[in-house]
Amino acid sequence: MTPYQAIGEREPLSLITVQSLADLGYAVKVGLAEWYQLPQPDAAARAAPARAIPYGDDILRGPITVVDPDGRVVRVIPN
Repeated sequence: MTPYQAIGEREPLSLITVQSLADLGYAVKVGLAEWYQLPQPDAAARAAPARAIPYGDDILRGPITVVDPDGRVVRVIPN
């Protein structure tokens, strides 16, 4: 996984990534994952896209509201 989405580029999820999402509790279909291949030594230089959508600085910086299954606020965690 990368910190950006390359415009017009295919972004497969490896078996390692899909299984790590399952470890976090997500429901996944492991059979749809791509096989992982070690990148070539020069892959980083070739991977820099001309146009990209950045995913940086996407951390919630406000209070976190915890709700119960009925939608009632049970706790607010401040900044």
